[in-house]
Amino acid sequence: MEFLKSITSKEALKIIESFPIVAKTETVDIENALCRILAEDIISMEDIPPFSRSLVDGFVLITKDTYGAKETNPSFLYTKGEIKVGEETKITIEDGHTVYISMEQ
Repeated sequence: MEFLKSITSKEALKIIESFPIVAKTETVDIENALCRILAEDIISMEDIPPFSRSLVDGFVLITKDTYGAKETNPSFLYTKGEIKVGEETKITIEDGHTVYISMEQ
């Protein structure tokens, strides 16, 4: 049966790339940009904030220390310290330990 014949992913990609695609671009105001696709990437000239940042407080831990944990069977970890967001630290995480990450600077 011809319709059950499979092809490789490389052959499929060649077929897809053989279709002519005409990319039409236009410039629109930001107010009219809803539901449109960017023609090229927009890259900021600077990172804001200048460091990786989470929007919430939290804890850093080793995931395997929480395997099987749930409300009725919690994992107990020792808190080793606190790191403020944007602060450099030398603290290392070990099995059974956690470190609090604080949004306060």
